Amino acid sequence: MATIVKRNGKFSARIRIKGYPTVSQSFNTARAAQSWAVSIEDAIRRGTHNFKEAIVPNLSEALRRYEGTVTVQKRGALAEKYVISIWRQTKLARQPLDFIQPSEVAELRDAWLKNLAPGTVTRRLTLLSHLFEIARKDWGLPVQNPVKDVRRPSVHNERARRITDEELRLVLAASRSSTLKTIAPLALATGARLGELVGAQWRHVDLQARVMHFPLTKNGTSRTIPLSPDALAILSPLSGQVGESVFKVTSHSMSTAWIRAVDRARQTYEKECVRAGVEISETWLVGLRFHDLRHEFTSRMAERGLNAYELSAITGHKNLGMLARYTHLRPSDLAAKLASLEARA
Repeated sequence: MATIVKRNGKFSARIRIKGYPTVSQSFNTARAAQSWAVSIEDAIRRGTHNFKEAIVPNLSEALRRYEGTVTVQKRGALAEKYVISIWRQTKLARQPLDFIQPSEVAELRDAWLKNLAPGTVTRRLTLLSHLFEIARKDWGLPVQNPVKDVRRPSVHNERARRITDEELRLVLAASRSSTLKTIAPLALATGARLGELVGAQWRHVDLQARVMHFPLTKNGTSRTIPLSPDALAILSPLSGQVGESVFKVTSHSMSTAWIRAVDRARQTYEKECVRAGVEISETWLVGLRFHDLRHEFTSRMAERGLNAYELSAITGHKNLGMLARYTHLRPSDLAAKLASLEARA
């Protein structure tokens, strides 16, 4: 039986007949939708309709196919599967792809922006857009990409927050994870990402040559980083067998341990302030992320005189724009450097 519904200026026709897959298509006029429905329904009952060419899956079905053929090939598959699960919970999940309109996607965007960061919403829209492009180009489905007509939220996620040695000391003192107490200082000493350190193998660590190799990094390339004296001092006592992981933990467990440690450190700080009758700082031990250790390493190395080329070789950044986002130089340090240069002149 055919049903025709007007949605966002278009007429969506859907045919459901017991024992056959659902068939749907959208049209600009009700007459065109009705004519198509009568023709297709008759063809189905006579057994002459080509379902393989005509079936447009709903979003949930398309997401399942996308996850099984596209997502599984990505390094960030686990994170993308979570985004896919979010889309499956939306009201659009049961709609055929060709029924989904830009205004419906925009409505979801606006609802999400009330509680989520622009970057999070943008990543969700990007996944949906790519799904439609895959459906159109690779799967041969007669659909258009509604996300192309949806404005993306502006993303301003640059961070100028710098973690101090004292803050790090307090966070680690509050941690109940012995591994975090090792891996966090190593992150500050190397500028490596958490995922890189968690995935590190002893066969890629050469303490004699003072280097650590990452065969596959976030940007899809390999990278070898130098090990400073601080990094060597951290790694040497841990030295294990070739083939073994340096750290037998997951990124998730370390991220969770970090968040809990920061919360405990902040609570302890607040209690001590109350006890001592001291004003509580609004910024001390607030907003600290594990990834800030990578930012801090980059900033400190820049302050010590490493040029952009040397920094990018260590951090793996592909362009100066991204490197600049990670390098936060203190104005006071720059003023001191200018004074030193003038004194030499």
